[in-house]
Amino acid sequence: MDFDETIRQLEAAQKDPEALTFATLNIVLAPRSSQLKRIFEAAAIPHWFDKEILIALSGGRNDKELSAATEELYQLPMVEPFGARNASNVHEATRLVIRKAMARDDPERYRDLSRLAAEYFAADARPHSRIEEVYHRLAYAPDDGANQLLELHETWRFRGAYEPLQALAVMLEEHRRSGLLASRSRALVVAILAQLRQHHMPLATTVSLWREAVDLFKENGNENNEAVALDYLGEQLRAEGQLDAALAEYQAALTIREKLVAADPANPEQQLYLSNSFNGIGEILRSRGQLHAAFAQYEAAMEIRERLVAEHAEVAQYQRDLSVSYNNVGHILREYGRTDAALSRYQDSLSIRAHLVALDPHHTEWQRDLSISHNYAGDALREAGRFDDALFHYAEALEILTKLAAGDPNHTEWQRDLSISHNQIGRLLRDNFELEGALEHYRKALTIVERLTDQDPHQTEWQRDLSISHNRVGDALRGMKQAENALVHYNAGLAILRRLADPHPSHTEWQRDLVLSHSKVGHILCELKRYDEAYAHLQDALEVAERLAAGEPSRSDLQRAVMILRADVAHAASDLAKSEHGGT
Repeated sequence: MDFDETIRQLEAAQKDPEALTFATLNIVLAPRSSQLKRIFEAAAIPHWFDKEILIALSGGRNDKELSAATEELYQLPMVEPFGARNASNVHEATRLVIRKAMARDDPERYRDLSRLAAEYFAADARPHSRIEEVYHRLAYAPDDGANQLLELHETWRFRGAYEPLQALAVMLEEHRRSGLLASRSRALVVAILAQLRQHHMPLATTVSLWREAVDLFKENGNENNEAVALDYLGEQLRAEGQLDAALAEYQAALTIREKLVAADPANPEQQLYLSNSFNGIGEILRSRGQLHAAFAQYEAAMEIRERLVAEHAEVAQYQRDLSVSYNNVGHILREYGRTDAALSRYQDSLSIRAHLVALDPHHTEWQRDLSISHNYAGDALREAGRFDDALFHYAEALEILTKLAAGDPNHTEWQRDLSISHNQIGRLLRDNFELEGALEHYRKALTIVERLTDQDPHQTEWQRDLSISHNRVGDALRGMKQAENALVHYNAGLAILRRLADPHPSHTEWQRDLVLSHSKVGHILCELKRYDEAYAHLQDALEVAERLAAGEPSRSDLQRAVMILRADVAHAASDLAKSEHGGT
């Protein structure tokens, strides 16, 4: 190839990355043997290669011609060392272009090379080779690959094998982006990817993945997996604050589940999935403040899970899910003011989770579960006035979460859990008038949540966490007589809650938060003698509280809040009148 032809090819390919890659390859490989080109294409199939892998991809052939081409291969500019395996690899961008082109232009060879690669890596049981085997099996035998992927995911998830699962997610993301998978296998790839990476990607991306999974499962007539995806989609929509949309997905999942359970009532897996749908609906109803209806859903889920554990005591997943149900029932009991009953349920959950962690201390999901149960037990004990017992549980939770979060600073769920744990200890210390210690923990929580909300501003749970952290810092500063500094944080918390609550009047949790936030601002303004502003905020708090109380007349806590706020508004009005007339 002469110089002019080289320039012409490069200029023609400038706006097409694939064409540019092939133009560059043609220029590099033009003066070399045809055998080298075939070896290079084979080397682009796996993520890494060495001489043994290349022999396997050549069907076991190991002659002088292959050895010569292999030595020449290592000299190419797009081949680089792969230190993790003491091997080499084709540069990633080049490798992906070659795979895609081969799948399109020579699908038979693409499948054959993928089969040879899968067979080679199948002989090695180490996680990286298991992942590589599945990667290639999805390429040449999509249905078998999908089944193997599901089995591998479930095995590692049960074991709490966090690092292999995250490595698996990297492979799945590559397959998803390639666009080469058949519909059935793509559906499973997308669903498992969404599950594995939901705490490492923006919420909107996770929602998009679950929507795609729902559509693909429906397209393939897989009602079971469609319902699973609907439940996950509902969970993500709830995190976005879209309660109506989330409820619709949960109810769609429930409709499918009830049909599947009716067709096979003895199937424990379908029973478990049915309980998941009940739980999801309960979460929405609780967020709306419909506690009685939420309690009924939680109890329905709990009854199924208690039966499953009684019949299959050896299945750890059933025990874990039952612990979730005990916590959910405990939450409702706490909101009804039945602290002792709530504590009993939290302790039931804690016992299960401590047992599971004892079975496998390295299972990160179970470690996290245990930390959450310690925090819930601490909450109930704090409300019961048992300071030392509450501090013990909070400290246990903090120790677990500190280790988890340090192990993966990018795992947003663990980071968020750590911020909550700092807030809980801070609150307990504040209740005990240890304001300096409380402020230290509150600031640590605030720092974590600020970082999370910077990563994904659309995550409404994190936004709410941020508002709570600002309010907690404000509480400590107010107790330390730093009213102006406290007001800065109270205003920051209020601004966030207005953005959350104003567009969602039916989201009672945010509305209750808004009442509290207006009230905090109003009270600190009274201390600063800014009575006109204080009156306006307290009046806003009262209006929201009255609307909430009217919607739930049986909630004594809401009725009590209205009475207190009416008194606060009256005092603020009196102070305002006195200030306007020069009184004291």
